[in-house]
Amino acid sequence: MQRLPNDWKVAPLGSLLADPRELTYGVVQPGNDFPNGIPILRVKDIRNGQISRSDLMRIDPAVEKTYERSRLRGGELLVTLVGTVGEVAVAPSEVAGWNVARAIGVARFPDANLATWVSYCIRSPEGQHRIGARVNTTVQTTLNLKDLREFPVVLPPQEQREAIAQILGALDHKIESNRRIADSLQNLMRAELARLTQESKCQTVAISELVHGRSEKDKSPLPDDPYVGMEHMPQFDLCLWNWGMASQSKTAARVFRPGDVLFGKIRPYFGKVATVGFSGVCSQSIEVLEPRRPEFSTLAALLLSSHEVIDFAESVSTGTTMPQVHWKSVDEYRVSIPSNDDLILFEARFRSAADLLRQLPFESLRLARLRDTLLPELLSGRLCPSEAVDFRENS
Repeated sequence: MQRLPNDWKVAPLGSLLADPRELTYGVVQPGNDFPNGIPILRVKDIRNGQISRSDLMRIDPAVEKTYERSRLRGGELLVTLVGTVGEVAVAPSEVAGWNVARAIGVARFPDANLATWVSYCIRSPEGQHRIGARVNTTVQTTLNLKDLREFPVVLPPQEQREAIAQILGALDHKIESNRRIADSLQNLMRAELARLTQESKCQTVAISELVHGRSEKDKSPLPDDPYVGMEHMPQFDLCLWNWGMASQSKTAARVFRPGDVLFGKIRPYFGKVATVGFSGVCSQSIEVLEPRRPEFSTLAALLLSSHEVIDFAESVSTGTTMPQVHWKSVDEYRVSIPSNDDLILFEARFRSAADLLRQLPFESLRLARLRDTLLPELLSGRLCPSEAVDFRENS
């Protein structure tokens, strides 16, 4: 372990629990998705310190009640144990009563603030290195609860720990706030669009009258060009919160431009539709759609991600294991849109909101990079909290 200040301590994670039994894993055999059942978190639902609720699985309450030990109350530390190992999040109060799958460890500390602190220790580069060194990769990458129990947690004096957690927490809270703002804006736009299309003056058009496929391709993009794959696209969320680099693309990539709409063709029922505010390249599994008029960008994204269009896309998709929809099967589907006069009003009212939806991911990315820069420096004692505040304000 790195050299720490003299007054800092290190303790195994298990020693911080009120009871050794407060570290457990979840439901071993959840069965098939159970409509109106109890939500259960899976490995894919935990990313970058956050819990995604866009594609929740639900289980039979009769099955869930036998796993009371892993039932969430809020404030628990969740750690992924199988497959993608070492992702962490602290369960918010909103998920109280939910449960987790076998591949997620649940640690219940006496204080939720301690759970947050341990999450930072695990998310740090040294923490991830230690997790990686303890995993078993014989069949599938797996972290045992015994190894998680022995994970070394860095413990500065209480005052310093609280100051460090406050700095990192402020960045995390702002990132989460951006997501909530984006959700609220999208819900507002969808509600207003639904209201306008219920008016008697609405019109019916083919999707191809709003957007058309962009055929431009770049077979040799620069390695650091933005790259969007299906794995980067959230479900039923128009914001593109993260992306990779073109060096990660293994095939000829499709070009997209600011204002384009990206439509995920693989497993269309996931509702992977996004509007972008920058240029880049994307996977061949994503259809790039150029608005026929600039004001159609947000409108088209809202319509294409609606359950009506997604359900239709699913009905005309082909394949069993990895169903895929061809754009030609969708572009003549007819949708209801407001009258021309109402469209002008809709665009004027939500122009700033649409711009914000494209800008928020950039701000969140900048905040995440700042957090990830500060995290190892603060947890090693190389940077004191007061210096971190100055660094944050000047970044």
